[in-house]
Amino acid sequence: MSSTIMTRKVERCRQPHNLKLLELDRTFRMADIIFTISDSTFRCITSTTIKKENKNHQLTVMVQFMTSNSQNW
Repeated sequence: MSSTIMTRKVERCRQPHNLKLLELDRTFRMADIIFTISDSTFRCITSTTIKKENKNHQLTVMVQFMTSNSQNW
């Protein structure tokens, strides 16, 4: 499994209580897909918020991924 860390600015939300997915240390897991992909396509497995700056509306997330043909599920 490979991983990468990204920092992105997010737009201000009018209802921040609805964005539990973006809370610090919250992990989103893709459980299933309903479309066909090629063997070399990266598939996003998890995304975890590792840093959150409310003042700047900025998140840093770690995304872990792998290709379906090269690594075991």
